[in-house]
Amino acid sequence: MDSTWIEINVDALRGNIRFIKSHLKEGVKLLGVVKGNCYGYGMKNLLDDFAREGVDWFGVVLPQEAYEIRRLGFKQPILIFGYVFPENYEEVLKANLRIGLERYEDAIKLNEIAKKMGITVPVHIRVDSGMGRLGYLPTEESAQEVKKIFELSNLKPEGIMTHFAIGDERMKDYTKIQFKRYQNFVERLEELGVFFDIHHCANSGATLHWPEMQWDMVRVGSAIYGVYPSESMEKDPTLDFKPVMSLKSRLVSLKELPKDEYVGYGCTYKTTRPTKVSVVPVGYVDGAYRTLANKGEVLLHGRRVPIIGKICMDQLMIDVTDIDNPEVGDEVVFFGTQEGATITLDEHARMTGESTTPSGIVNRMGSRTPIYYLHKNLEDIALEKTLTGTTGEL
Repeated sequence: MDSTWIEINVDALRGNIRFIKSHLKEGVKLLGVVKGNCYGYGMKNLLDDFAREGVDWFGVVLPQEAYEIRRLGFKQPILIFGYVFPENYEEVLKANLRIGLERYEDAIKLNEIAKKMGITVPVHIRVDSGMGRLGYLPTEESAQEVKKIFELSNLKPEGIMTHFAIGDERMKDYTKIQFKRYQNFVERLEELGVFFDIHHCANSGATLHWPEMQWDMVRVGSAIYGVYPSESMEKDPTLDFKPVMSLKSRLVSLKELPKDEYVGYGCTYKTTRPTKVSVVPVGYVDGAYRTLANKGEVLLHGRRVPIIGKICMDQLMIDVTDIDNPEVGDEVVFFGTQEGATITLDEHARMTGESTTPSGIVNRMGSRTPIYYLHKNLEDIALEKTLTGTTGEL
């Protein structure tokens, strides 16, 4: 019996994809963002479900991530968001991957390799409309350089993309400014005779809040995994994303401490009454933020109970005084649902008191924690277990 484990609800993930697709305008393609090992959810265990739900493209940051997708046998177009060094161009082209450009010097090198291979390469142009990150600034000088890129013999325009700093209704004026800059740049390129088949700028938030920004393709990441793009969207009753990941553990110790007794390293918590304390085998090495000390909450018997004392490397303590008949082995939920009560991953991230994201929580969880993939196969529940890269059926 595992002391701590992660559950991935594959049915929820597939339902989230269907929900997103139901909000797309006719003809709009869906790029599923699977970077960072599917945000830490496990790429090789989930890509088949992406494909079954009709995700058109995959998006990654590193060429190595894209190579893994190809090794797994998936033929969908893959767009690499990050910068690709020219030394990697030949291998990238052999794997039939798409890259973004923002330097004429790189375009020349890509064209030379494409010519040597005897192929014409579809290219995406990155536009920095207000993130201060990768991409051409939307200036006349940039437009003229993009025009030069597609005068090269073996490159052809396929896509043009930008990324929003804030995709939901917060600072909506700035999102509109970014979108207008992007539109104007596209229009100027068309005046110069450069036309793209795929215009894409909408992330999870913009896809749902700004349908006019969906254009030809949307790039959705966090929403697929059941994470709301913002706290305000989490409160929107028209949006119904299902949590995909749960983190669970068990009680491994129970004792009653008298009043005025310290709990944990540093003596940061002192009991104010006779207190039932239980140990849970989750620590900061497993991804529990130390800022959860004395303010985080978990679920036990469907009720919230507080984390008390500092987070240790391998365990933490909770106050179970108000819980009826707690026993060693009882399930504890850090985020997920138990007996009708829920702590979402979004809420758990906010509990840390840091400017962390749900994705940051997931990617900090330790590799020693087993992952179970739960999904319905007709009337059966199938379980697959992953631990340090191995899979098997239970």
